[in-house]
Amino acid sequence: MNGKVLIVEDQRALLNDFQKIFFSTGITVFKAETAVQGLKILDEEDIDVVVSHFRMHKRDGLQFLKEVRKEHPSVYRVLTSGFLDETMVFKFVSSGLICAFMVKPWKPDIVQGRITHILKVKIALQEKKLLDLINSIEKLPTLPYLFREMLLAMESNKSMQEIASVIKKDTSVSAKVIHVVNSAFFGREDISQVEEAAVYLGESVLKDIVLTAYLIDNTKWKSGQIKHLKEIFFHSFMVNKYIPVIYKLVYGKTFSKSDPSVGIIHDIGKIIILQYFPDRYESIVSEPGDSDFYHDELALGFEGYTHSEIGAYFLDWWNFPEVMVEAALFHHRPEKALSEYQHLFQVVNYTDKMVNYVWSKRNTQDLDFSRFYVKNVDRELIDKITQNLINDTREYKNIFDRLI
Repeated sequence: MNGKVLIVEDQRALLNDFQKIFFSTGITVFKAETAVQGLKILDEEDIDVVVSHFRMHKRDGLQFLKEVRKEHPSVYRVLTSGFLDETMVFKFVSSGLICAFMVKPWKPDIVQGRITHILKVKIALQEKKLLDLINSIEKLPTLPYLFREMLLAMESNKSMQEIASVIKKDTSVSAKVIHVVNSAFFGREDISQVEEAAVYLGESVLKDIVLTAYLIDNTKWKSGQIKHLKEIFFHSFMVNKYIPVIYKLVYGKTFSKSDPSVGIIHDIGKIIILQYFPDRYESIVSEPGDSDFYHDELALGFEGYTHSEIGAYFLDWWNFPEVMVEAALFHHRPEKALSEYQHLFQVVNYTDKMVNYVWSKRNTQDLDFSRFYVKNVDRELIDKITQNLINDTREYKNIFDRLI
């Protein structure tokens, strides 16, 4: 494994300990005792990952990483500390300021495994076939200014009213947020203000819905693409809705609120393909048989630049959290993901297949959910969930006629 990692830490002993962890791995470690030294190394070397301590003399790690994000946005940013609580970490990750967090004191095998995995993901997103495809797009999709402004407001811990005021600058997106929150998916019919919708949805879901709306509104869709677009968003929202339900059923614990709504964003690569490579999209969905979109891509020779890699590439480029990038990249291969995400992505994969199965059957009498039975899980509960899924599928048109 090759790669360049910069560690910024004001304790020299810890710098040396970090370097020893990667001895004989092929990974080159650069050391800096101050943020100034770190920025100088970043200017001179092609660094892949920067690891910064939270508390340092003169300039804290967060301020340093803000400068790294501004001046070197492609560098993967990791924050380390021994005392940050989960709420603070989630805030930093969900805002895009950091990509990952590592707890001190370091455990050598965990640190080496984490950094190695990060480099493997970066390598996967730099494969020639994928880059050739990306480079064939004349104008790459970027996050709109107002979306970036909303992310900055969230990062700055602004109130929901202040965040809503940013969204309200775009009347079309505001209307979509209100329409979606009043759909059957969210169980409300009485919300009329963006502020109310923002509070009800929460920052994470709100961010994903606004991103979805911007992707729709800032792209010229042909009439033939609209049907596919609705199906993609229906599928993503349905997967997102049922991930917490399945997660609790399988693991017996509540889905963590600190996890972003990975279901909404996991198939974003399909949207990119549909917009920029519509002929390819049509060829994939026209494949005969009962296999899913991903396996049809593989059958057609798109390995290495499927919708998974394409989606992960843009989420990474847009500075989305690590879990979101990996959800796009590994939702069909959860065993390849970072170990701490594998249980979550196994549920994403399971739910993805379940939703696809319901969607593919025109006659619900043909449905056989025995294939989804899980060891040590009450089959009646799975049957109940799948019946709810069928009912939601029948109601999807009400939601996506509002959104698209």
